[in-house]
Parts: sequence; C-alpha cells; structure tokens
Amino acid sequence: MIVNNSDPHPASEGNIVAQMFGVECGSLYEFASCGLVLAVTCINLLTQMVTGWPVVNDSLDEQSMVNTPLSRLQPLTRPPQLTKLDDEKLLQIKREKKEQTKKNLASSLDYRRLYRKISVASFIKQEISKALDKRHRIHRFDIGLFDPDVDAKTFGSNFEASSYIRFSYKLKNLDMLDELLGGSWDILLRDNVTIFATCVTLRCKDGMLSATIHSATFVVVAS
Repeated sequence: MIVNNSDPHPASEGNIVAQMFGVECGSLYEFASCGLVLAVTCINLLTQMVTGWPVVNDSLDEQSMVNTPLSRLQPLTRPPQLTKLDDEKLLQIKREKKEQTKKNLASSLDYRRLYRKISVASFIKQEISKALDKRHRIHRFDIGLFDPDVDAKTFGSNFEASSYIRFSYKLKNLDMLDELLGGSWDILLRDNVTIFATCVTLRCKDGMLSATIHSATFVVVAS
C-alpha cells in the first residue's frame, strides 16, 4: 500500500478544487511508481495534494483513504471495470466538487487569484508538453485575456514597458519558470533522443496573452 503523505493544510471546503493539472475529482488515475489505481475524491488547491480511495479487485475500497502529491498520478493504462454503483458514486463526487469550486470562486478573492495562476500554469505546461512530444521547433498558442491582478505578479511584468517577456537559455533565466511550471517541464526524454525547450516568450497585445515556445532536439549516437 502507498504510504500516506500528510497534508500540511488539510482540504476544507474553502480550498477544494474540482480539477488541477489534468487530474479531476471523481476520476481514476494510477501511481506511476506501482500502478495502484486511485479514485480521486478531493484535490487541495493550496497544497496540490489529492485524497482518494484505492481500487482493489475492480471495486472502490472506501475503508481506505490515500493522501498523495498530485504529481505522482498519471493516466490509466488499463481502466478497471467498476460496478454501476461505484460509477455513480464517482459521478456524484465530480458534480459536488465542481459545485464547490464555483462557490469558492464566487466567494474568495485569494482563491480566484490562486485558481487563475494554477489554471494558466497548467495550460502553458500542457502546450509545452504537446510541442515537445510532436518535436515542433516553434509552437505558438493563445492563453487568453490578460489578468493584470494575477498575471503581472505571476510573470513579473505588467507588459507596459514592453509587449513581451522572454525566458531562455541564452538569457540564463529559463529556470525562473520552474516555480510556476514545476520540475522537468522543459524536457522530454525518448529512447536516445532528448527534446527540450530553449526559449519561452510571453506576449501581451490588445489585452490578450499568448506564448511562443522554441525547442531543440539532441540525439545520442551510439559509438
């Protein structure tokens, strides 16, 4: 059994979020380390910890509760065949957590700011992963409307002095995005090939935020 990781700020209604970094409450995922399947029942926006029931013999083990960092979960390789009753329980959890997230967004400014920051980070990381996976040397994408209340602090610029900011190996500031995007966001290893992001440019034009990713490929040739 996975050792439970204690959450320094246990989830309460005020810091619950329905979805984060591709993981959604009421859905099934597995641990990258051992393949154990977990039904996620709660995600803590503040700590990025998830709580859930393990799936044993195609059934939800509601007598056990697992707490773990969200980053340890990955998509299922083989979905279990749950009973109709278990499927209904997960669907109910999904509905409840979405409703709670809406309430939190409507009632708390701090929650809205953190939610915005994490949502933008999740989308950028997803697009970078897509670009590296497809080996796009240049990949541009739109993020959406610029939120000066949150985005200026997140990226360290209000885009008034310049319409863009750049993070790159050449400028030696690419690691400034580590805190926002997490570890290993800029690299993809595949067999003897390494694809990595070399530059991220964020641009704000007419109140709209966009990004351009440049990447490079390094191939190890066997001697």
